[in-house]
Amino acid sequence: MILGTVGTRLCALPAACLVLALNVCVAQDQPGVKKDATPPGLTLQPARTLAYSTDEGTWMSLDVSPDGNTLVFDLVGHLYTLPMQGGTAKPITSGLSYDSEPRFSPDGRHIVYVSDRSGATNLWIVNADGSSPRALTNDENTGFVSPTWTADGRFIVVSRKKPEFYDSAYEL
Repeated sequence: MILGTVGTRLCALPAACLVLALNVCVAQDQPGVKKDATPPGLTLQPARTLAYSTDEGTWMSLDVSPDGNTLVFDLVGHLYTLPMQGGTAKPITSGLSYDSEPRFSPDGRHIVYVSDRSGATNLWIVNADGSSPRALTNDENTGFVSPTWTADGRFIVVSRKKPEFYDSAYEL
């Protein structure tokens, strides 16, 4: 772990987060990028496109595939995969939703993540190639953080915000 400051808070950061070099180009009209249809509940419509390139990121969540060949990470509200040896990151989510905290399933075929694409923060799952995103929860007045798979891949454990305690109490 490496200690770093974020604003006025002292945070412990994994060393891998500081050395991860990315080659990412984000644009909704980028060829080859899957475009998510606006799901029910999320009624915002894009008015313009923002395109940018970066080779670094901060405040990211990442996971390594079970075979050790692929990284999955979140950056600016979208999920990407990247070969472990480096190269160009491939977007697996896009659109107006904020997607974060991706975790590979033990067999490497699926990724669980947190998203607000339904209009509220819920738990979602997607195939590792970005196809077939689907909601696992459908709560409106709560939130989910830190999803993880059980070792056998049969269950997902996640921290759920207790609705009656805004931002202060979680349960599994």
